[in-house]
Amino acid sequence: MNRRVSGFTLFETLISVGLLSIMLFGSVTLILQMVIATDHNKNVVTASYMLQECMELTRNFRDSRWKQNLQWDCGLVADKKFRIDGSDISEKLPLTTDDACYGTSFKGDYVYLYEVENETDEGQFQIFWDEIEPYFYRKIHFTHEDETQDKQDQVLAHCEVWWYERGERENLEMSMGLTNWHKR
Repeated sequence: MNRRVSGFTLFETLISVGLLSIMLFGSVTLILQMVIATDHNKNVVTASYMLQECMELTRNFRDSRWKQNLQWDCGLVADKKFRIDGSDISEKLPLTTDDACYGTSFKGDYVYLYEVENETDEGQFQIFWDEIEPYFYRKIHFTHEDETQDKQDQVLAHCEVWWYERGERENLEMSMGLTNWHKR
């Protein structure tokens, strides 16, 4: 009697398990890469918004000088590093706000510009969001391009946002020219 048993041999089973493992490994690797790329893109978008906020706060800071009858560029000192915030963080960090140009709140326009003495201490530039650990850092500095007559009412604001991702420092920068559009 010649009886054939239907089914897979051990060799066929091992080949199919191997092929399935390779396909599964490729899919898991692809998903992990997508998660890493999504996280990186989320950080880049957040940093972009923080740069935009930095520039908006800088314009608000300049405009609030006029409201307080101060010089338009009061506080926009060249060759110094600053931290700019929309909230008072003086209780969290020991930053100076002694000058009349720094730390302003006028009729709902809250902008705080803190001079940072030790630029190497990154903790001075941390951005705080409620009780969440700080993840992003932001600093701003100003340069006066030219003191000629046509450029004396211009200041360049340079803002930098950085964060650490997988052990590497990532950063974005933005610059903007501020002008005295409220000449008297």
